[in-house]
Amino acid sequence: YSIPTLAEVISLAQAQSLSTGRTVGIYPEVKHSTFHDALFGFKTFEDKLLNQLHAAYGNVANAPVFIQSFEVGNLRYMNDRTSMRLVQLVDADDVNADGSMSLVDPYRQPYDILLAGGSLTFADLLTPTGLAAVKAYADGVGPWKPYLVKTVNDGIDRNGDGDGDVDVDIMDRRVDGVFTDFPDTGVLAVASIPEPATYAFMLAGLLGVAGVVRRRR
Repeated sequence: YSIPTLAEVISLAQAQSLSTGRTVGIYPEVKHSTFHDALFGFKTFEDKLLNQLHAAYGNVANAPVFIQSFEVGNLRYMNDRTSMRLVQLVDADDVNADGSMSLVDPYRQPYDILLAGGSLTFADLLTPTGLAAVKAYADGVGPWKPYLVKTVNDGIDRNGDGDGDVDVDIMDRRVDGVFTDFPDTGVLAVASIPEPATYAFMLAGLLGVAGVVRRRR
């Protein structure tokens, strides 16, 4: 399969919005921002992304667009240049056998923080102090599911998938949205919640969640 351009993704989303009568949003991620700075120039990708998104949707907070990143500096940069919603992603290396998060490089902390010699870890971002800091530049957080739903490798296969991890419905954690590799399962999970405002963002990629922190502008 060919890789669609951002323009093609925007065109598809807008066409489907018109044909279905529903707002179809997009959720682009800026990948490896600091690494690409060294190759193409300071925040070249961020500038190109914002220019194209603003041309298509306008520079407005209610645009059906969420821009996400695992780094911090580029979100702070975009916070000064767009009203579109920004999301801080939160990663980890793995889950330990006791259910605690494994924070090992290069998944221990945002890459730009690592290069700057900072001590801030991904787990720190989800503390009250960390969330208060995120609130200054982002509208939401997208932690990996095990940060919210503890899984313990006790050898008991509870969901029939062949491993021993606990697979708990994350939908009862009052998250604002989910990512899943299995949209059909995700849609059923969302439909099981009797709350009209509950919705899900279904995109290919790691299963994660999104939570609103109400960014300060």
